[in-house]
Formats: sequence, structure tokens, C-alpha cells
Amino acid sequence: IAPMPTARYRLAVFSQPSCLTVVGGVDQHDKDLSNVEIFIPQTSQWHNAYPAPSPLSCMTKTIIHNKCFLAEYIDSAKVYQFCASVHLATTTGSSVAPQVTTEWKDLPELQYQCFALGSLNGCLLAVGGGGWDNPISTVQSYSPITDTWERVG
Repeated sequence: IAPMPTARYRLAVFSQPSCLTVVGGVDQHDKDLSNVEIFIPQTSQWHNAYPAPSPLSCMTKTIIHNKCFLAEYIDSAKVYQFCASVHLATTTGSSVAPQVTTEWKDLPELQYQCFALGSLNGCLLAVGGGGWDNPISTVQSYSPITDTWERVG
């Protein structure tokens, strides 16, 4: 795999059958990034994708039904849903031209700032949180039907 086009740390990485997606992070100047880069194994190349709605770093993430969910776990109660798909079209001369489609959706803010996202039985969960000096043990569940978060633990 070729090196990423953008050097970064504190990033999120999603692995899906057709691609490897890198979101946000922090660059060498300590600036939070919003860019998204996708590695497509069939072409052995990285491709720029539509950026995140805001710069993101220090993220927690999970995947449910090929949808990626991201939340910053420092000073934020924002959660985003991210979908990436890759379509490979063969052009004349048998070269492959990838078409990358990305979609971002803002979810409602959490009731309590979370430290980790997870899933159980297809449900999105936000677990723990608070701050370094005041950790909490709450569990919040997101309902896509009502588009709301509910404290469940």
C-alpha cells in the first residue's frame, strides 16, 4: 500500500470490502483536518473524497451495516454518519477508473459527551464519557427511526 497523501495522526480508519478510508486527524502543524482519503486496492492508489463537515481528530468510530459512525471524544457531543462507496468502471484499454461517492450526515448531538462508539444488535451506542477529571458511565442508544439519542444505562 502506498503512503497516505496527507501525513497525520489521531485519525480514524475504516476498512470496508472495496476500500480503506482515512478520515481527519492532525497534521504536522497540530491543525485538525477535515480531509478524507480512500485507498482502493484494485488501483493501488489513494483518492481524495468529499471532506468531513468540520475538522475531526481524536475520534471514536464503529461500522453498522456498511455505514461508518464517528464522534470526537474530546470537547464534543457531535456524531456523524459517513458512507463511502467505490464503483470501478473499466475504460478503453482495460484501465480502471474508480468513482468514489461519499455522504455525510449529522446525527443529533449526544445528551452526554461520549468516549467510545460501539454497536450491539445493529444499534449505535455511545459509551462512557465526561472528561478526564469527571468520567461517567452512561450508555446512550441512537434510534434512526426517531433520530434521537436515549440514555439506556
